[in-house]
Amino acid sequence: MVAYREDGAFPDGTPLPPHTYDQVDYHPGTNSLVLLKVAQQLGSGGQLLKGMPAYLYRFDTGQWRRSAAIEFPLKAAGWSAYDSRRDGYWINPPPSTPNRPGFRFFDPDGEHADGLVGAWSESYGPRKPGGGDGMGSYDPDNDLVVYTDFRREPGTVYGVDVRRPASAAVALQLQGDPPELGYAHGWEWSDLRRAFIYWPRTAGASVHELRLGGGDWRRDPWTWSPLTSPSNRVVPQPMQFDRGVYSRFRLVRFRDAEIALVVNRVDGPVYAFRVPGVAAERKAGLAVAARRPARAH
Repeated sequence: MVAYREDGAFPDGTPLPPHTYDQVDYHPGTNSLVLLKVAQQLGSGGQLLKGMPAYLYRFDTGQWRRSAAIEFPLKAAGWSAYDSRRDGYWINPPPSTPNRPGFRFFDPDGEHADGLVGAWSESYGPRKPGGGDGMGSYDPDNDLVVYTDFRREPGTVYGVDVRRPASAAVALQLQGDPPELGYAHGWEWSDLRRAFIYWPRTAGASVHELRLGGGDWRRDPWTWSPLTSPSNRVVPQPMQFDRGVYSRFRLVRFRDAEIALVVNRVDGPVYAFRVPGVAAERKAGLAVAARRPARAH
């Protein structure tokens, strides 16, 4: 029997493979895979009992590094969102977590004398947590984390002003042509379109965006619009076990193109969707919106 260490690692120092949901990410500054949830121990049903340190895998060195441990109980579900302005990660536990500690921020930069990396913020709360099986992503134009909770509140999308991370989440005003809304879907911010990209787990040939047309994000409408071409002929295979994609849906840039990648099976292909460009008359406005202020955290 393997002896698990209290820092959520195997004896050789590699982290335990937890049920990560939307808590695996990439850190561009250090070229690292970031694992934001690990397990101290497992219950009888494989249930995570405790969230411990974050782990970063450096692709250039092939080495794991870890943060200091924190008291941050995490059951299954929850989400994380990379904040490009502050170069770190907002992390939200699921509503079912006992004694929920609230929103936290993890800054992966910096190595300490003891070899540990990064720093955790204090707990921000209380506030409506949501995100039981939802996804979260960061909007740099409005300095905002936007997340979904379609399992518990179908059709509701929330925004959190991360300049005031202890503030209550705001239900966004939605309009337009909504997709099939289900939990454990793909949800990423598009730098190309300045909008959120949504890939529904149960209708794999459909891709939508959710965009704020301008004005006040709290009061003005966000619009659902389909992005998939009517001539599309590729329909991804059904997801294995039908458990959703969580961290396995990502947007990547390749030269001037933006590509959505999704992995929904261990025994099937990786699917790619080229995010459509924007109309010429909108490019000037988008270029202004894309300017980001200096790091603020």
